Amino acid sequence: MNYNCNVIINYNTLDNDDIYREQFLRVFNLTEYNDDVIKNIIKEIETLFYNNINIETLYFNMKKKQQFIICQDSDLLIYLFSYDLFFLTHKLIISMKNENNQEIDYHLNQLIDTIEKI
Repeated sequence: MNYNCNVIINYNTLDNDDIYREQFLRVFNLTEYNDDVIKNIIKEIETLFYNNINIETLYFNMKKKQQFIICQDSDLLIYLFSYDLFFLTHKLIISMKNENNQEIDYHLNQLIDTIEKI
């Protein structure tokens, strides 16, 4: 997978949009935005999600909280990279790559709890 799990995500502790954008690009191994690269890596992450967690639980919670209509589940996955959720999504992806079930459950629950509060 081409997602860079080694990037330290701390924009949320600094409350800084520029750092968020920089860290977002770095996890995709980019220095400037490239929609095609990001979409391809998101597809890889979607496969990782389907192989490691009950993604339907996550998607259900996301759909329940959203005020807008999302057409496809892949759109929901992209939402996980929004400012409010990216730092948690990153932790979940790392846990899945490391196949650490205890951490996967913990980070998934953190993500669901945060989505419910948004």
